[in-house]
Amino acid sequence: MIENRPARRRGRPKKLVTLDYEQIKTLGKFGMKDEEIAAFLKMTRKTFFERRKEDPALDAALKTGKIEADLNVVKSLYTRAISGQDTTASIFWLKNRQPDRWRDRRDLTIDEPQGAVFEFKFSDEIEPDGELAQGEDEMAASQTADGQAGKRAAFTPEPGAGEPEPESGGEL
Repeated sequence: MIENRPARRRGRPKKLVTLDYEQIKTLGKFGMKDEEIAAFLKMTRKTFFERRKEDPALDAALKTGKIEADLNVVKSLYTRAISGQDTTASIFWLKNRQPDRWRDRRDLTIDEPQGAVFEFKFSDEIEPDGELAQGEDEMAASQTADGQAGKRAAFTPEPGAGEPEPESGGEL
């Protein structure tokens, strides 16, 4: 007859390592990745992630440290951006804070009959008045995939196009 015994766990028993949450918070502040912190604590990546799921205090300490590190970077970037000396920091700040106004890519929609082809030249070959450089035919025909004639034109944005519009509101 088979006895009712509790099932045995297979594999090596878990080693419960006592964690110093302040130390883990500090490691997060230094910008260490989770895998690096796991290695520092002498545990596998998998074990570290399992412990994070099981231990809310570990997860909170790590998140707090990472947030503090991010805030320090934001503060530093902001200081450099507003000083006017680091244009790269200013551009980075604006592109991430106001992407609709400062991103590099602009979407352009042109409503033309199907089969029309426009070739826009963005180079020194276009004269400031919007005409093609000497020797180029402004309205040269080009062929589309279905063999229909298309258009080729120079395109120069109107003055002020693409620049951010000032926000409405009161005077500063």
